Amino acid sequence: MRLTAKHWQSIALLLVAIGVAAVLRLVGIGWGLPTVGNYHQSFHPDEAHKLRVITSLDLSQLQLNPHWFVKGTLQFYILGAAFKVADLAGLVELRSSWAYADNPDQLARLYLIGRVLTVTMSLATVVLTFVLGSLLYNRWVGLAAALLMSVLPVEAVNAHYMKTDVPMAFWLSVGGILAIMIWRHGSWRWYLATGLVIGLATATKYSSLAFWGVPLIAHLFRLTGSPNPTLLLRHLLSPRLLLLYGSALLGFLAGCPYCLLAFDEFKAGIMEPFEPNTRNDLFLDGMERGPILAHYLTNIMYYSLGLPLHVLALAGMAFALWRRRKAEVFLLAWLVPYLVSANALGYGFARYLVPLGPPMMLLVAALFNSIVKAPGLVSIRPVKAIALASLGAALLYSALYSFAYVSFMAKEDVRDEASRWIRDNIPSNSRIGLARPYFYTPTIDEKRYLLLKLDMDAQALRNEEPDYFLITNYEYRQYLRMPDTFPAEAAFMAYLVGGREYKEIQTFERSPSLMGIKLPNAFPPHDWMYPYPTIRIFKRTDSS
Repeated sequence: MRLTAKHWQSIALLLVAIGVAAVLRLVGIGWGLPTVGNYHQSFHPDEAHKLRVITSLDLSQLQLNPHWFVKGTLQFYILGAAFKVADLAGLVELRSSWAYADNPDQLARLYLIGRVLTVTMSLATVVLTFVLGSLLYNRWVGLAAALLMSVLPVEAVNAHYMKTDVPMAFWLSVGGILAIMIWRHGSWRWYLATGLVIGLATATKYSSLAFWGVPLIAHLFRLTGSPNPTLLLRHLLSPRLLLLYGSALLGFLAGCPYCLLAFDEFKAGIMEPFEPNTRNDLFLDGMERGPILAHYLTNIMYYSLGLPLHVLALAGMAFALWRRRKAEVFLLAWLVPYLVSANALGYGFARYLVPLGPPMMLLVAALFNSIVKAPGLVSIRPVKAIALASLGAALLYSALYSFAYVSFMAKEDVRDEASRWIRDNIPSNSRIGLARPYFYTPTIDEKRYLLLKLDMDAQALRNEEPDYFLITNYEYRQYLRMPDTFPAEAAFMAYLVGGREYKEIQTFERSPSLMGIKLPNAFPPHDWMYPYPTIRIFKRTDSS
């Protein structure tokens, strides 16, 4: 096929989208990693846990059971393979994640390899979004959606992490393209390929199950006219659907084989997030919010997308619900079941919007396409100009929003700054109290200081009388939001902050800003503030 000027224009714009996306995903890629003289695990809690799981696998000993099934296991194997290749190439020394205390730069390299893999899958998703838009609408919708995906804040930020959300979005985008092939062509091979891919997506993250209805919708789109119930039932009983979902199960088993080989462990992993003692920690951000779906559509989308894309995404979804053409129904079948499942589970994390990036940005692009090409409006030049200017403004704002966040990640982390201040200002052998130390806590030398883990227990603080007490907003902000539900924690903060025994002597508090203007930071989602916890250090008033 001969490439025309329009084809070259499309290629150029797609390359721009990929280039912008690469910059936004690679700036700050080394955030929160250990350095020589400063050993710690990643400041992203899930990354540290994933690395421990992956480094416990050993192909030579046929030890491939991750022994952790809260999420799917396919990405463990993909990352494990990447680590092994890097090890054979001499790029890293592969060993247990606990064995890098004397060589933290090797540990940092492992995290970087995993993060670069995430970046690669994110860049591929930008291209796949273009393909989806071109198939569902036209290449201009595909290009607009790809550009929007390249600057989408929640995608750009989460592409910095060795996590499963971006890989899940990648697999679902591939599955979406293959499902369109079912709709357009109906060949057996497309049913087989789609099933395998959505199975792999589910083996990456179980919430991909919400996508399994999309190829069914594509299958039903092949019905023409107004089918009678008999014809519809026959279509639903098609052997092609049996092939589709049978291959989906095979794809899932290929990526998560130990769901059968270690079924009891798999079952326990599935149930772990629903255990009462776990829910208190994981679900705080979703507690007392009312319907969590409303929380997603308001607060979480506001932080994850930025104000312009937040408004446009809601407008795009509303327009799709009103128009309900096949392309919109296809994308809504991707969006709605996932949002409903998140509502049922009670999660409140920004990263759970990552797999919805492609369909949301496609609906935004389709909305603008409909405005520009609407009968009666197409001849009114100001309408087209305003629409294109609005889209350009949203792209620019989102690019700046994302860049402000990721460039903030490229700076010294607040935990490292606090660790250095503690070394320089708190005398050796001091007794330092901690509430619930975790990834948000600065690295403190336990050979130099006596650390007391006191929880948020006012009586324990009175009894132990540590010289200093350190706490972060991760530990108290949700409890102060719900003082009636958590009266003990609220009373602890009142005692610590308002009492006479301790005085706050140092606060480390930062947040991303754009040209000196702070980005929204009133009450961001739990995982949105991973790079910038507020750290407060108190000193006992009678300690020397």
